[in-house]
Amino acid sequence: RWKTVMKLKGKNRIALSGTPIENHLGELWSIFSFINPGLLGSIQSFQNKYATPIENSQAPEKVQALKTLVSPYIL
Repeated sequence: RWKTVMKLKGKNRIALSGTPIENHLGELWSIFSFINPGLLGSIQSFQNKYATPIENSQAPEKVQALKTLVSPYIL
């Protein structure tokens, strides 16, 4: 598993990860905390709102809400 995080000139940021985001939602939060601080809230609010419901019951409405939120930033 590898990660590269770079800060480009100005306010642009990019993050690369060799880990599929499906493996661990905490890593998704961590990456977004760097590239777009605040988008996913604090780690605790993210755990309560998305990670726990998705990891425990694969709540389809939470999965869809999270995908909608982050998909514009993922290539």
